[in-house]
Amino acid sequence: MIQVRDTVKNLGNTTCPLMVLYHINLGFPLLDESSYLLADSHSIHPYNREAEAGLALWDRFQAPTPGYCEQAFHHVLPADDAGWASISLVNPSRGLKLTVRFHKTELPNLIQWKLMGMGAYVLGLEPSNCLTMGRAKERERGTLRVIEGGDERHFSLAIGIEELSSGSPG
Repeated sequence: MIQVRDTVKNLGNTTCPLMVLYHINLGFPLLDESSYLLADSHSIHPYNREAEAGLALWDRFQAPTPGYCEQAFHHVLPADDAGWASISLVNPSRGLKLTVRFHKTELPNLIQWKLMGMGAYVLGLEPSNCLTMGRAKERERGTLRVIEGGDERHFSLAIGIEELSSGSPG
């Protein structure tokens, strides 16, 4: 298990925007057409028309496909009793499961970026304290996080990989 404990400190004396996103890219051989995402029941919001069209298959993957248009989804995952949310990429053909865990009070969002293209075949799992539309949009939505001068913020996430036992669905 890889554990990340990150601290951001505002060394200045003015309030500053604080947008944090941990971009975790996953690809072949863990990601292939047998792979799927596994998470507790939660809400999923598509970012664009391509994602709307792919919403029913947000958790499934296909072989590399020429001309594939990227899709992005915003996930609102539930936290466990200790405040952690998680999502896993399971590859039954390789017998592996990778899990990304993050603390929901620090990183309330998960962005999923899906690109099943030829030569660009990747899944991004991105715990964050913001969405990906920029400061102006976050400010407009009333969700822009800030850090006061002299303050610090802490962020925690973990990435683990495990072998699946025979017959385990993940």
